[in-house]
Amino acid sequence: MPLFPEYCVVLLVGLPGAGKSSYCRRHQLPALSSDDLRRAILDDADDQQHPELIFSALRHLLRARLRAGRPQTYVDATNLSPRERAPLLAIAAEFQYPCGALWFDVPLEVCAQRNRRRALDGGREVPEAALARMAAKLQRPRREEGFQFLGRVDANGETSEYNGSV
Repeated sequence: MPLFPEYCVVLLVGLPGAGKSSYCRRHQLPALSSDDLRRAILDDADDQQHPELIFSALRHLLRARLRAGRPQTYVDATNLSPRERAPLLAIAAEFQYPCGALWFDVPLEVCAQRNRRRALDGGREVPEAALARMAAKLQRPRREEGFQFLGRVDANGETSEYNGSV
């Protein structure tokens, strides 16, 4: 696991099925999850309606954690593009927290296979066409966006430092 500083915000970046939530559970990380917020607000983690409500709540909770002086906060959402990540980076900067990214570098085929298996187990399934659209939109995080720290998680769950290039 990369060594993020004691006080920081870490954005998880990756496709559905890449292992973001599992990683947080396995490492017992304090995470704000867009799926948990969908469940809390819309009664269903699969409900993709009202993304503005979900991400407004996520930003509000991130601000609350930082205002309360919590050390690390992991943001468990796909965070696919710099445009989606920018408001979260801005909140971290507003509270003078360094911000890192943990990029889940998992091939689309692996994510699709995990997605199908998750559905067979009664879990949340993302339609394959939506998964493909998300893969086309995914941009790996880069230091130029404002990240002070970058980590990479591969398809086997192995974590390494990442310098912002491939």
